[in-house]
Amino acid sequence: MKPDVKSLTQDELAAQFKAWGQPAYRAAQLLSWLYPRRASSWEAMTNLPKPLRALLAETYTLDTLALARQQGRPGGTRKF
Repeated sequence: MKPDVKSLTQDELAAQFKAWGQPAYRAAQLLSWLYPRRASSWEAMTNLPKPLRALLAETYTLDTLALARQQGRPGGTRKF
């Protein structure tokens, strides 16, 4: 089973990119797509080279959150 890319720290991503021969700034680019931009697919990460996106897809999953249940009263507090 492939690990979720979001389970890695920035240092772990930087080490992986270094092992793949990628520049160090690629980790920051990836994190920018994952968190501020909330990308839900590897293809959306257009400033990463296609071969790198393919390698990421082969190595990691890119899971997104899904609503499991919503509770609460109309006009009141809601739990997600």
